[in-house]
Amino acid sequence: MNSRTKAVTDVQAILDRIDDYSLPPEQYLTRRYGRMAWRFDPYCNCYIVADEEHAGPGRSYVIVERDLRSERVTVAETQIN
Repeated sequence: MNSRTKAVTDVQAILDRIDDYSLPPEQYLTRRYGRMAWRFDPYCNCYIVADEEHAGPGRSYVIVERDLRSERVTVAETQIN
């Protein structure tokens, strides 16, 4: 791959990310994590996605706010029933 092809690929990746942020949250989550991979929590007014990259111990989730800010939260094994 020459440098020109790589530059075009990099620009396309940036444009794809910009496009992601102009989508409604539900479409963004489906595009980013997959269909039915997320759930809306009406009590916290946020979306919850299981973190597939987490190797343990415990469980990890990605919490996504309506403005698409996100953070990873890990629940320790001792807190899981």
